[in-house]
Amino acid sequence: MVRYLFCFLLSVCSMAFAATEISPKRPNIVVILADDMGWSDLGCYGSEIATPHIDSLAKQGMLATRCYTVPRCSPSRASLLTGMYPQSVGVGHLDKDLGRPGYRGHLDPSIPTLPELLRNKAGYRTYMSGKWHVGTGDGWYPWQRGFDRYRGLLSGANGYYTLDPGRKMAEDGRMLEAGDLPKDFFMTDDITGKAIEYLKDAAKTPDKPFFLYVAYTAPHTPLEAPKATVDKYIGSYARQGFAAVQNKRLARQKKLGLVRKDAAIPAERTLPAVCSKEDDVNMALYAAQIVEMDKGVGRLIDALKRQKQWNNTVVMFLSDNGATKEMPGRNYEPYPGHPRKTSGYGKAWASVSNTPYKGYKIQTYEGGVAVPCIIRMPGMEQGALYHAPMHFMDIAPSILRWAGVQPEKPMDGMAEPWKKPGAKRTIFCEHEGNRMVMTPEYKLVYAKQKKAWELYAVDDRAELRDVAAGHKDVVDDLKKRYADWAATHQVDDKVKNYYP
Repeated sequence: MVRYLFCFLLSVCSMAFAATEISPKRPNIVVILADDMGWSDLGCYGSEIATPHIDSLAKQGMLATRCYTVPRCSPSRASLLTGMYPQSVGVGHLDKDLGRPGYRGHLDPSIPTLPELLRNKAGYRTYMSGKWHVGTGDGWYPWQRGFDRYRGLLSGANGYYTLDPGRKMAEDGRMLEAGDLPKDFFMTDDITGKAIEYLKDAAKTPDKPFFLYVAYTAPHTPLEAPKATVDKYIGSYARQGFAAVQNKRLARQKKLGLVRKDAAIPAERTLPAVCSKEDDVNMALYAAQIVEMDKGVGRLIDALKRQKQWNNTVVMFLSDNGATKEMPGRNYEPYPGHPRKTSGYGKAWASVSNTPYKGYKIQTYEGGVAVPCIIRMPGMEQGALYHAPMHFMDIAPSILRWAGVQPEKPMDGMAEPWKKPGAKRTIFCEHEGNRMVMTPEYKLVYAKQKKAWELYAVDDRAELRDVAAGHKDVVDDLKKRYADWAATHQVDDKVKNYYP
């Protein structure tokens, strides 16, 4: 009898252990996304801009040095939310229908989104605060694509102190007008405040995990930020100049182990030593936008800790694409009452933001497609650097694995690629006719303006030496692989862009 009782207890314990192994406590997940922030704009990526809260995530988790994206806001967000190449889900450009299957301007309703899968298959509560930009219209809104609660900017770029004409904001299915916003409205703070409200809501049912997507508009143009924060940076950039700021960032990157010791800025890309007062103010405004976003991240971390959710929460921080040299035509006040108008910070500062890489947003050079990525996960090695390639389309399958959810359809992305650093993979990209094929050995780039294919060794991340002339066989092979990928992923690199 004693023997049978012992066996029974052993069996029960084994079953309990097995259940624990198969169904561990599912983590809460917070994904924080910056907009148009360059690879080097965070302190932990070499910047002089004060970002202590985001930096703390890197110290407690993993910092990726080769995270790739699609070099535009809408397609990168589509990849993040679906685990797919953006043309495969209809968002190859922005949120306007360009008349081709891969460029409909909204997420394909037949492809489940990450929040839909988390909510429907794992019982997650799903929240989003911030910029959507992957489809506006009945059936395409965030509250119709998996989010239980939503407040934010449905469309693209917007001022920080009001709702611009023609832009759309909404909350829980109700469209908002400029008059619905508080008098002290500031977009970054509004996004943070609503996200914290959602964390409080999630704390009411601690037995259920939550997914929170915080999509900031900072530091996207226009350049607007609180005067007190801007003033802390006024004058500092004029005293140094473009080249000195860039060189200091590169030196910090080498010290942090983010780039190779022999990384350099080539002579033909050397920036001017002096910047004007106007340039100084523009960069101070840009820095202030990042500082305000970092303060918001700090408030989110504090809220998670106060509500005792921190120890079971994964926090990810990324930027949707590289820094932009675009200078929008419309002017804005840097802060209320300021007599000057501004829109962007220009090509030279965008080069600094992407240090040490070539190119900008929209292009498929490293400056357009390489972005910061930080993952803080309980139990993860602290301060780890991950140097192998990963992509935005890897985010959804990774999160689903943590939640114990099997995707309904195969995804283009790879779950937890940092656990497979030796994996051989090829990554493709197309945006506005700019193209890329990256293998473990080479990166093939087609720059639309140059109308020519360029080939770089993957360890030449500054893209200094085009070796296409000496490797015609490699170029031909990768061009064919690109064509095969394009044919199977609804890619049309000649689709008419709706911008002039």
